[in-house]
Amino acid sequence: MRRKIAVLGSLLVAAVAGRAVAQCADPRPAPAGPAIYVVDQNLSAAGSATIAVKLVSGSGNQVAGTQNDLAFPAGVTIGLKGTKPDCTVNPDINKGGTAFSFRTANCASGSTCVRALVLALDNTDVIPDGSTLYTCNVTTSGTGGTVAVSGTRASSPAGSAITGTAGQDGILCIGGGVTPTNTPSASSCDPPRAAPAGPAIYIVDQNLSAAGSATIEAKLVSGAGNQVAGTQNDMAFPAGALIVTKNNKPDCTVNPAINKGGTAFSFRTANCPSGSTCVRALVLALDNTDVIPDGSTLFTCNVTTSGTGGTIAVSGARLSTPAGSAISGATSQDGIICIGGGNTPVPTPTQGSSSCDPPRAAPAGPAIYVVDQNLAMDATSATIEAKLVSGSGNQVAGTQNDLAFPAGALIVTKNNKPDCTVNPAINK
Repeated sequence: MRRKIAVLGSLLVAAVAGRAVAQCADPRPAPAGPAIYVVDQNLSAAGSATIAVKLVSGSGNQVAGTQNDLAFPAGVTIGLKGTKPDCTVNPDINKGGTAFSFRTANCASGSTCVRALVLALDNTDVIPDGSTLYTCNVTTSGTGGTVAVSGTRASSPAGSAITGTAGQDGILCIGGGVTPTNTPSASSCDPPRAAPAGPAIYIVDQNLSAAGSATIEAKLVSGAGNQVAGTQNDMAFPAGALIVTKNNKPDCTVNPAINKGGTAFSFRTANCPSGSTCVRALVLALDNTDVIPDGSTLFTCNVTTSGTGGTIAVSGARLSTPAGSAISGATSQDGIICIGGGNTPVPTPTQGSSSCDPPRAAPAGPAIYVVDQNLAMDATSATIEAKLVSGSGNQVAGTQNDLAFPAGALIVTKNNKPDCTVNPAINK
């Protein structure tokens, strides 16, 4: 039986009087394509962060490779991986020839400049529109800064340049201060709902600040006494939350931590509501009947949102045991993707509520640390992240540390071992 993490965490928004505070603007939507852009972020505190660089193909364009330069200001310091920028290509786009390098030519004073060349030497596969091209680990300080994007180029599978490829800088703002109370607008998002009672498959609700690219998450609630080894469900994506396609299939990815390598995603037309795009997800393994831990993410899917978003309907939920028997009573919960949150009520402190301090910045190196998290009061499952700060001049090839998990944050077990996963990007 999976043991769940129960962490009390309720963020209380308090008014600040008598002094000025930093105000972060809402993150901007993706630019018009063709373009390469860094996603804006509003961070609660300085420290470690990861920026995402994304592609907007533009109408009718097929992009197989890209190039762009990034200029990191003093408030957003690019990390090092050996002697190279600490950037990682998105493995989903299959561009194994991608390279990152530092540049000094035409680099603005006070900045650190990086060139990113995203390509493959063994394929000319099209990169899906809206894809994350790569990510870079940075350390932020002060109030952050703007990561400038320039020298943007995109090429077709035939190697032809795609004209008019633009760039949009990424703004990393730290210390959003007190967000003014909004006047109710046309779109007001309700708080995301809790997980349903099990056994069930559900899509996690999301409130997005702007339309554009997003990733949905389908999760499992096993229900009391049930052991689930495989699942099946259908999803109907509305016009306001379009599923992205990848090599003529839905752009969905099974959670590698659940070890279900036989998982498949396919488009469906039968019984698909008018105006929707329907997908079937079959989560299973051909080489094991391992139990999927209760509360696990089953898979994620990339979508493109527009307007005020929409509801992704979930139906046909089926669960099976390791012996292949159907688990009766399986239900589902649709996922609401709401754009333009409008007026978010300020929580009123109540007896027994927990007020969480802002997450702390990374410590001075050399150090290993667990990233602070503030979770909703009803959260039961969470994933912790252990990170490295090498320290000035140090090169780290291996680490060791011990963790002590308290009763309020129990470690989950997987095959009689701690349910922990090494970051595949560090090749350890």
